[in-house]
Amino acid sequence: MRSSAARSTVEGAYRPGSTFALAGAVAALACVVYLPVLDFDFVNYDDRAYVTHNARVADGLSVDGVRWSLTAAVNGNWHPVTLLSHMLDVSLFGLRPTGHHATNVLLHALCAAALLLLLARATGHLWQSAAVAALFAVHPLNVESVAWIAERKNPLSTLFWLLALLAWVSHRRFPRTVAYLATLACAGLAVASKPMAVTLPFTLLILDVWPLKDAPGVRAASGERRWGELMPFIGLSVACGVFTLRAQADLGALQSLEAYPLLVRLLAVPVGAAWYLWKAVWPSGLAVFYPHPHATGSTLVAVGSGLVVGAISVGAWALRCRCPALAAGWAWYLVTLAPVAGIVQVGSQAYADRYAYVPLLGIFAALAWTVLPLPGPRSESKTIPGNGRFGTIAAAVAAVACVAALALVARGQLAHWKDSSALFERATAAVPDSAVAWNNLGMAYVEHGRTEDSVDCFRRALRFAPWDTGARSNLGSALTVLGRPAEALEEFEVAMEQAPDDASIRFNLAKALDELGRPAEAEQHLKEAMAVDPAFAGAPLYLGILSLRARRLDQAVPLLERAVALDPRSVEGYLALGAARAARGDGAGALRSFEEALRLEPDHAGAADAVRRLRAREAGGGAAPP
Repeated sequence: MRSSAARSTVEGAYRPGSTFALAGAVAALACVVYLPVLDFDFVNYDDRAYVTHNARVADGLSVDGVRWSLTAAVNGNWHPVTLLSHMLDVSLFGLRPTGHHATNVLLHALCAAALLLLLARATGHLWQSAAVAALFAVHPLNVESVAWIAERKNPLSTLFWLLALLAWVSHRRFPRTVAYLATLACAGLAVASKPMAVTLPFTLLILDVWPLKDAPGVRAASGERRWGELMPFIGLSVACGVFTLRAQADLGALQSLEAYPLLVRLLAVPVGAAWYLWKAVWPSGLAVFYPHPHATGSTLVAVGSGLVVGAISVGAWALRCRCPALAAGWAWYLVTLAPVAGIVQVGSQAYADRYAYVPLLGIFAALAWTVLPLPGPRSESKTIPGNGRFGTIAAAVAAVACVAALALVARGQLAHWKDSSALFERATAAVPDSAVAWNNLGMAYVEHGRTEDSVDCFRRALRFAPWDTGARSNLGSALTVLGRPAEALEEFEVAMEQAPDDASIRFNLAKALDELGRPAEAEQHLKEAMAVDPAFAGAPLYLGILSLRARRLDQAVPLLERAVALDPRSVEGYLALGAARAARGDGAGALRSFEEALRLEPDHAGAADAVRRLRAREAGGGAAPP
């Protein structure tokens, strides 16, 4: 049993007033660095799947939405808390990106503040804690997690993760059921925000080793009791991991051993660990996507990376008694990086800036407690000879200079996230052989009316990934828009050979055939697209439009009703349905359709004119306009 004197010592070292003031300052620093994102747009990389083109989310927070979020897997991930946060944003801000960006910034700022509170509470070292939190707040590797609306899951999950650790510290210091249950609740919210939090139980164990093992006022738990307390957390992580792997397999994102052999995956592990370390020190050439080298990766690079990682690991273990923070920080880094190390390959990326968001906390803590001779109630930095006044001042100046430099680099990196064009222009410049980047840049150019430029982008994407049916289909669509449907048809036919069950390719092929004056063939491909994927809204929409054009109104109306049922936010669908109903003499139904289109897009002149005319006819008792 610790004495009351020991307890008061740690409480006095904690200094709540100063700690909360510094936490607020670090949060403010994060907000200042990320202030420009409030003027940024959505991007065409996952923002649509999560927000703008996700009908459930775009309807805002609702009871049905809550039910859906509990079982939905978006992009192969189960994260109901993240989906609910996006729904809440839509309810508060609509589909205007400013509010969504502001939420991401606020979450990141709260993470930085919670990190400082956690470290100060657990160690009693306020200034080291502030240094770690400031590095986290401004590091350029974290820009992706904050500026990218679809990556909301990262700061949201991390905030609950840090709150779980804070509750764990309280539980260890003053064991109470409420603190333990609070830890478990926050852990559940963390894994329900992002599956990468499956390593949270092991970070609780690391925290027990350092800094809580020798901390005054902390009651040590026996090995049996500790593992007994951890079992519910491990159960949560296992359940989340199994659910996520199943969802990713269903999506087709889980890569096979044929595509990524075991040896390639094993070699990627040390390369990734070394890559994130290097980018933490020298964060240049950052991009939103880094393609996996597959079998072309250098074995020499893998061996060199393995030697670096191995040497650090041996050194951290050898110094575990003299410098426990180094060993704990390095263990945190390796453990939290494990889910994305590449053994289980999801998608085609080699690394991602966002994957370093939590792992680098360990590196920052190890640096702060082994390199910076800052004052504190207990000296953990036994490798540093003395904490003289000059050394303290020099360390403080160096830390401030480092944070300032990283903040400037982060601001520069932030500018690349302004919109889709800027994001992928940067990505193609940083990683010229990225097919994903070239494809998305082409889509951004199409959206901005630069269709001719997009053709070159799609061709470049196919140069690096000839099997990419998405890029090939996009190339065909761009050629169709440019009035070159015959060339487009060639691309679609190749794409169909590569992916015969892709409804979107058949849909785009139908458009090219229609442009060539072959509507009957176009209709046949649309019917096949509906059979291949009954949930794809584009096929019944376009087939309904073709039926409307041919004056087959009894066919057009049901098809268009199906299209808007599948995609309730389709302005084009409601406009076509309104026209079909009006042509059939259903003025009331047509008015409802045009009103819904106007609700979805209040500035749509055609919808506003149709509503005005139909209301005038209705008031005058006349028939609906044809």
